[in-house]
Amino acid sequence: MPTDLLRSGELLRDWNDDWVVSDRERARQLRLHALDSAAKALCQAHRFAEALDLALDSVQDDPLRESAHRRVILIHLAEGNACEAFRQYESFRTLIEAELGLPPSRALRRLVTSSILESA
Repeated sequence: MPTDLLRSGELLRDWNDDWVVSDRERARQLRLHALDSAAKALCQAHRFAEALDLALDSVQDDPLRESAHRRVILIHLAEGNACEAFRQYESFRTLIEAELGLPPSRALRRLVTSSILESA
């Protein structure tokens, strides 16, 4: 899988013209979606280390993006690492509450709590 393309930097980082800003954001969003799709495919192929690496790139790019954290959590759960999944959830919960004063979505809370209960 050609993951090097997913790891390229920001589009015209030092340019601030209006047209560049919107195209930069479009490229960033496409990259985040591509990282998520590639991580999901690698996880389904039981290539957990590679999947996690890409999912963590997405988290690093946008730390407040819940879907990126969800993908990391799902990879940990697929590996059978409920503790790691919970650790990722707690990290996101703390961050989003500190930055935005919001809790994680109900769906993410349910995913983690039901998975933890199943593994117990």
